[in-house]
Amino acid sequence: MNATALNSLLRIVVLVTGAVLLATTVIGRARETSTASTEAKRPNILFFLVDDMGTRDTSVDFVLDPLGRPIEPGRTTVYRTPAMERLAARGRRFSNAHACTVCTPTRVSIMTGQHAARLGITTWTHPQVTKDTGFVQKDGVRSPSWRMQGLDVTLPTLPRLLKEAGYATIHCGKAHFGPNDTAAGDPKSLGFDVNIAGHGAGGPGSYSGKTKFSAAWRNGGHDWDVPGLERYHDKDVHLTEALTLELKDAITAAIESKRPFFAYMAHYAVHAPFEIDARFAANYPDLEGKALAFATMVEGMDKSLGDLLDHLESLGVAEETLVVFYSDNGSDGPLNRPLRGKKGTRFEGGTRVPLIVAWARAEADSPLQERLPIEAASVSRQLVTPEDFLPTLCRITGVDVPKGATIDGSDVSAAIRGIPGTHAPPSFAIHFPHRHNDTLYSTWLDGDWKLIYEHDKAAWQLTNVALDPDESENLVASHPSLALAMAKRMIARLDALGAQWPVDDSGQPTRPDLAGLEGAAEAATRTSERTPDPTDESSGARATRVGPLPRDDLDLASMCQPIDDDNLYRDDGYYTWCNSILRGDDGTYHLFYVRWPKERGFYGWLTHSEIARAVSDAPAGPYRFAERVLPCRGAYPWNAINAHNIKSKRFEGRYYLYFIATNAGTHHLTEAELVDVATTGYRHPFWRLLRDNQRTGVAVADTPLGPWTVLDRPIVEPAGPVSTVSVNPAVWRAADGTYRMIFKGDHPVSRVAQAVAIAKSPTGPFEVQKRLVFERYSEDASVWHDSARALTYAVLHDRHGFIMIASEDGIAWRDAKHARVHGLRIAKTGGGFLEPSRFERPSVFVEDGKPRVLSGAAQWDGGKDACIVLIPLH
Repeated sequence: MNATALNSLLRIVVLVTGAVLLATTVIGRARETSTASTEAKRPNILFFLVDDMGTRDTSVDFVLDPLGRPIEPGRTTVYRTPAMERLAARGRRFSNAHACTVCTPTRVSIMTGQHAARLGITTWTHPQVTKDTGFVQKDGVRSPSWRMQGLDVTLPTLPRLLKEAGYATIHCGKAHFGPNDTAAGDPKSLGFDVNIAGHGAGGPGSYSGKTKFSAAWRNGGHDWDVPGLERYHDKDVHLTEALTLELKDAITAAIESKRPFFAYMAHYAVHAPFEIDARFAANYPDLEGKALAFATMVEGMDKSLGDLLDHLESLGVAEETLVVFYSDNGSDGPLNRPLRGKKGTRFEGGTRVPLIVAWARAEADSPLQERLPIEAASVSRQLVTPEDFLPTLCRITGVDVPKGATIDGSDVSAAIRGIPGTHAPPSFAIHFPHRHNDTLYSTWLDGDWKLIYEHDKAAWQLTNVALDPDESENLVASHPSLALAMAKRMIARLDALGAQWPVDDSGQPTRPDLAGLEGAAEAATRTSERTPDPTDESSGARATRVGPLPRDDLDLASMCQPIDDDNLYRDDGYYTWCNSILRGDDGTYHLFYVRWPKERGFYGWLTHSEIARAVSDAPAGPYRFAERVLPCRGAYPWNAINAHNIKSKRFEGRYYLYFIATNAGTHHLTEAELVDVATTGYRHPFWRLLRDNQRTGVAVADTPLGPWTVLDRPIVEPAGPVSTVSVNPAVWRAADGTYRMIFKGDHPVSRVAQAVAIAKSPTGPFEVQKRLVFERYSEDASVWHDSARALTYAVLHDRHGFIMIASEDGIAWRDAKHARVHGLRIAKTGGGFLEPSRFERPSVFVEDGKPRVLSGAAQWDGGKDACIVLIPLH
């Protein structure tokens, strides 16, 4: 082998852009020879992009609830898409993939990894000449200037980066990166070796070879003529079929050249004009007109996918080819419910799109698939946006992103692999100050919450799209603080991207009007400070109510006793923190607790915490160390790093440890790097990655002594009113036999909020409910059901100590009659107080139906020490 045959490099490039962490690990760059090693081989990529296809334009379900169940099942049976079913069965569907509301912004974002607003391309570009295609003026507000000439082709683009790394790069179908009078009109200027039928137009003149793929036959001119397919002119061939035949030849040529290929199949289908594909008309006897035409176009597109999968099989490269199926915006077809709206609108129907990632053929022994394993028939709720594809595909192919390049997207390859957690920010801004089916709007998606601003009306709309996919209920009036917080974040994000705001009659930018939201939020704050009518549940504005429930006379504060040294549990050389008590059948008390080495510093809880057990003859101690129960390095992807925030329970004779863990996604952090994270704390570039990948899981045993079996997946995912993380679980068995959980996630207002989830089994899966537990700062619930009072109680910590809330059903909560349980000072038996710098993580041990111990985690000496405090209750 000569000196240029192989040049393998291992590098990690970390790009921090705004709030987005992009870490791209370059596996290696192999120069192409026929003797390249298996380890250096890189996957082929087939990026199959459909035009104007929504989540309902297929027989594959993409509109799913947080547990992955179809919403309104059966609505997807109109269309026949067996190839999509085949691909989804081999890989991972994404139920929360989004695109821009029209085509060009999505397409240029895919090419560059940059947000459309940063690129200045916020609507579709004209096919032939540089001109404004989206100008609108309404009520003294008009659209701003934008980059009408399309993409700046000097930017680093995905095909150019792949080409420079040795890939054969093929463009086939619709380009629409810019008009034909600019360089962006030619896909080759972006780095494609081959261009099949791509130019500045966003749709075909016709889908029929008989009319030369031109609109001239209907007096539509030649602006939309599809170029380069003259050999199909005057023939009875559909455009979708012609493109498929051409791409098959191009892929064959790439394989013969012994280079990996990047094939960008960007179908013109299912974009207008809606023309019947006669090959499939007989399959839809109940449809006619546009509905029939659309259905046949969908099935023709699907046949193309199937034909390409078969072609890869025939070439012997299917197991080496990764397929990405995606759409550039929402549907323009007749069916979209339960999502509201369609292409060009401000609603989910205009932006939520199908996404499937799978190997063309699954092969467990493939070295490439060992590096990127994809679970068959799996589903992810990870938000994926157009700018995520460049960093993700660069990571997967081992291609370097140029140092200093501005990349707005995130590497979501960990989500493709199925590693639990949040692998990209759960937020996405769409900026559309133009005209289309809706005009002059901006939207902000933050987890399951969505905010819309209409610039010409200065009107806001807030919805929870997971709970209200039809976006029919505007929650601004009931959640003004949430709406205000999201509005500020949307504006800040668009400002950071350099978005062009609409302008007034004098040409001055008109930024979103916050005055109404600020006034409503201030009024709501004043109202919440007054004691509300405990019988008034009509508004639903607050998740908790002040005022007693029937039988609510529990007063934990009066039961708290002073402590002595026996009530403090320390573990030499370790910080001790979260804890929970169980009683064994022999009367021994078991304290399950979290610890991590003091040498790692207090922030080491995120990187080095583990779960241990201590034992005692009395519930409040003294306890003595017994064993380590769960190590800090777990066996599964979801719990690869740390075991934290333990809650122990006994249900129907078995024992359960509910705990949280995290991972680094596809980043294989070394021990030295994890130590650096612990030492640096919140400022470390990887802190947010580890923090956002936290999930709740469970270990099960037949006795408190174990052995403990950890489930291989988290048991609850963030959804509904909370996003990003699912942590700090508190589980109890309700009177109706179901299992309830309070857990913490992110919330657009406070970044800390708690939700309720319900399951039929103590091991889940837990389904998140609509209502928040608390709408003010609180964390770390400890919950139990008081059968004598027929109430469920929870103790949490806030900024002033421990508080208690109560509920009759475990879903709607209010402050308990005796809400304040304990302050930050801890009384001692000999008089005086202990005054820790922090006192949190409350846990209530209940024995024979009565609270016996209130425990918490106390920090001392500014973080140099931490121990568990066990307060006896009488």
